[in-house]
Parts: sequence; C-alpha cells; structure tokens
Amino acid sequence: GRVKKRVYAETKITFQSYTKGVAGVTAEFLDKSYYVDRKTDQPLSDPKNVPQRFALALKKVGGQWKIIRVLAEARVPPNK
Repeated sequence: GRVKKRVYAETKITFQSYTKGVAGVTAEFLDKSYYVDRKTDQPLSDPKNVPQRFALALKKVGGQWKIIRVLAEARVPPNK
C-alpha cells in the first residue's frame, strides 16, 4: 500500500480581522506532499507543489490560539 507524506513550504499567515474574540486569518502555503510505499518508505510520486489558501477563524482558548472554523478553501492560480 501507499501512504501520503504531507510536506508544506512557504507558509504565510495574514491577519484579516478581529471581532468579539474571534480572529480571521488567511493561511497560504505550498503543498509539496507525495506518496510513499508503506513498507519501504520509498517515494512513489513526485511532490505536487500545489499552492493552497484557507480562510480560518481562530479563538484564544486556555492562552493559545485555536482554529475554530475553516471558512473557505481556494486553489491559488499558478503564477504565469
């Protein structure tokens, strides 16, 4: 069988808003995940290199910011 190795690069978090204790942020990153053989851990595919963008709602819980909702997911068009 195969298993997906999740690898993320070029992570950028941008503050958008803050209302009634909830912060809105945009998270952008390059998804470089790939598949490996479950037994040998050898790569079975090349990294995808897919830009990702998510809008997230965060709230401070016990002194730490926690994601409470994923508001949107969008593919970022490649630069030309």
